[in-house]
Amino acid sequence: MGKGRRLYPYVTVLGQENLGRRQPPDDVIVARDGEDYGFPGCNWSKPAARASFAKPVAFLPAHSSPTGIAAQGSTLYVALFGGTGRGPEVVSLASSDGKSTRFLTGFAARVVAIGASGGNVYAGDLTGSIYRVAASR
Repeated sequence: MGKGRRLYPYVTVLGQENLGRRQPPDDVIVARDGEDYGFPGCNWSKPAARASFAKPVAFLPAHSSPTGIAAQGSTLYVALFGGTGRGPEVVSLASSDGKSTRFLTGFAARVVAIGASGGNVYAGDLTGSIYRVAASR
């Protein structure tokens, strides 16, 4: 292999589930060698507690429960088992700023899988159904 830029994966992280309804957030990180994101001791809801840890690239609502992530170009798609308050969903994230946008809703059951290929996003729910939707441009 030639000397090139090292690539690191985006990874979804479930926050602790025992700190109440609104904290801590779930998040998306870039998993770099040696980085410490503070789990389980860091509560990202508390600024003083997170000062010494590597910052996630995106925060998601508490208990949204990201179950997977896929990339299509510079956009990330995250499957949310619990969703953001209106049931299970898939959100899109701009990898540059981490801002999430509702992308796909209306699942018959909790969404558990996500993939992207050929300009399409594929999401699967607990019924075994697979949904194909054109990716955002």
